[in-house]
Amino acid sequence: MDIVTYTGYKLKKWRGALISTLAFILPSFVLMIALAVLYDKYRITPKVAEVFKCLGAAVTGLIVSVGLKLSKTEMKDYRELCILIWAFASALIFELDIVVIVGLCGLVGIVIYHDEPEELQPK
Repeated sequence: MDIVTYTGYKLKKWRGALISTLAFILPSFVLMIALAVLYDKYRITPKVAEVFKCLGAAVTGLIVSVGLKLSKTEMKDYRELCILIWAFASALIFELDIVVIVGLCGLVGIVIYHDEPEELQPK
């Protein structure tokens, strides 16, 4: 979104930034409102409930597959794998807030990578 606003600003200053940002956000906003209205109206029908069950499973599968692909490309050493496992367990078992998990992982990264030369640090 930042690039959309920046491009609009570069082309037509503040008016361009506003118009480009609205053009970027408005279609998704309108679609979500329409879907919310439809969901509220038809949520009790069995067919709609079946569709949402399938969509939930599909979205979960997509998130897991993206997570696995990212972990294959981003895990460079055992320390990162340990942080990944800890974050996973913290979210699922201990039900920590995601902001707390990300913050703690950042602090742990600072501690465990503080003494490495820059060329050896993960990129």
